Amino acid sequence: MKKSEVFEYLNAGYRFKFESYGVKIGVASNDERFLKKIENHLKNIVPAAYVIDNALEPEHDFLIRVSDSGFYELYKDGEKVTGGESEENFFNFSSSRLRLTIAEYAAARVFLHAGVVGWKGQAIVIPARSFQGKTTLVAELIKRGALYYSDEYAVLNEEGLVYPFPKTLSLRGIVDKYKQFESTAESFGGKVGTGPIPVGMVLLTEYEAGAEWKPEVVSAGQ
Repeated sequence: MKKSEVFEYLNAGYRFKFESYGVKIGVASNDERFLKKIENHLKNIVPAAYVIDNALEPEHDFLIRVSDSGFYELYKDGEKVTGGESEENFFNFSSSRLRLTIAEYAAARVFLHAGVVGWKGQAIVIPARSFQGKTTLVAELIKRGALYYSDEYAVLNEEGLVYPFPKTLSLRGIVDKYKQFESTAESFGGKVGTGPIPVGMVLLTEYEAGAEWKPEVVSAGQ
């Protein structure tokens, strides 16, 4: 599609707009069913902090185009991002790109790629790249009584307090290392944190089969 065609779709078709952490986003599609799926799952895609407002002027526009043959395409601000035939994979990727846009452009918060749990009134922040086991570790900690804050972003304010961002946990490794299954904290018997808490620990770790657990404590400055 040419850029002119993309923006023609944005001005026609089906559309909704929302704001999260001050970032204004429009989502449009030629497929009303799929667009409703995105809208109805916003509480899991962008948890705890969004308002649907179709009167606002978006700063970022997403277009989801579905062909008659069932091929999905995602465009952001007129540029193609990805395409594929699996609705599940496309939905998960599109959800992730919406969160990433909010994380990148939110002015009043800092988003760190990290898992977060609350323990005794303080946050344990677990920064890691994807496929390093942070979601698995977060799931195990909430099974043992920690409060669930996030498996993707630690959201901090200017005072360093961590806010909940409790999207569904995206667990891999059940079928293979790539396929994700979305699960709630409650499905593990866990509870979700409800308010900002100070950082008590930053845990830098990653999973390695057969490794011996020998953590090293470093100073806050380090």
